[in-house]
Amino acid sequence: MIMTMITGFISLILASLTVIAMILMSADKLKAPFRRLIFGLGASDPTSSIASVFQSLIVAAEGMLAYRIQGTCEAVAFPVFFGFNASQLYTLSVCIYYLHVIRYNTRDRDFAKRIEPWLHCISSIAYRLLRILNLQPVAE
Repeated sequence: MIMTMITGFISLILASLTVIAMILMSADKLKAPFRRLIFGLGASDPTSSIASVFQSLIVAAEGMLAYRIQGTCEAVAFPVFFGFNASQLYTLSVCIYYLHVIRYNTRDRDFAKRIEPWLHCISSIAYRLLRILNLQPVAE
């Protein structure tokens, strides 16, 4: 439990620093599609790191405050669902970028016009739809 909290906290700091470095310290900023996809990945990773830290707290509190666990679990569900799913979808987006650049010789300009908007849409919006579907009450 302690290791999960420590690694989650370290991941949170490093991912946040990566995002800040990409925006503030780079001369290119977010001009290239690859950099924007990595930015999306870096922005979703801190959310999953926060979820890792809070999941450890839920496990620690399970015996002491059992009546509050349901609310805590629901509060942690969003960063878990968003962070992990968005991270995976942005990783897939980076793979798709490399597929188009290496295999199909797609230029960044063409990729940015035709494919990149769809990747961002799927990576950042699809999880919301899945979340809405996942929260529907089950008829008993």
